Amino acid sequence: MVESNYHLTVRPRILFRVRERDRVGDGARTLFLQIYGHEPPTRAREFTRAYMTPGTQEYQKLEAATSDEDRRLLVALRLLAHANALPVGASAAKDLYDAARLLIPDYPAPQSVFSEVKFLADPKKVAWLYAALLNDKISKSRLLISRRRGEPFLPSIVCPDIPTAAFVFASYGGVEVCPGCGKLFAPSPERSQLYCSENCGQRIYQRRYRRRQKSRLPP
Repeated sequence: MVESNYHLTVRPRILFRVRERDRVGDGARTLFLQIYGHEPPTRAREFTRAYMTPGTQEYQKLEAATSDEDRRLLVALRLLAHANALPVGASAAKDLYDAARLLIPDYPAPQSVFSEVKFLADPKKVAWLYAALLNDKISKSRLLISRRRGEPFLPSIVCPDIPTAAFVFASYGGVEVCPGCGKLFAPSPERSQLYCSENCGQRIYQRRYRRRQKSRLPP
């Protein structure tokens, strides 16, 4: 009988360490030292959608904690995931090209290369590249048991910092790239969301509307 743990892969809590020390009593600290031989670990906070929602305080913390290279890689990974999910064609070729330009800023090849060279659009190679890049970024995360007050003990993914937590969050498909401004955002699970905000979507709509109106003017 073929079995799978696929049903267990619902996104767990994603935690990241913060610098403040836990406020534990002397008795608890002494017990921890006796068992593990070192001070209790730093406090952990949960990485939620708020860290991927432009305009929030958490989003500002994410931008402050991550480098431009980290954010480019997050966007490139999402584009690679899109390309892997699409059939070989113009849309997949564009996603691959945009990802290559982010990974290699001075990439010299034209976009047409991705349509002409078939192996570059091979889903197996795209999947391998996506996994290799992402595995490198999440390698320092750990699966640990944690518990909220009043809740059962459950596994959580604990990360050493916010950037690692962002990549773990992205690995569960929790991140999209806004086609309007290029920012990363976490779509709402309650409704279909294409743009990072209503304002950004409205700007794109107005821009397209003006283009249509201009194209209808007599020469």
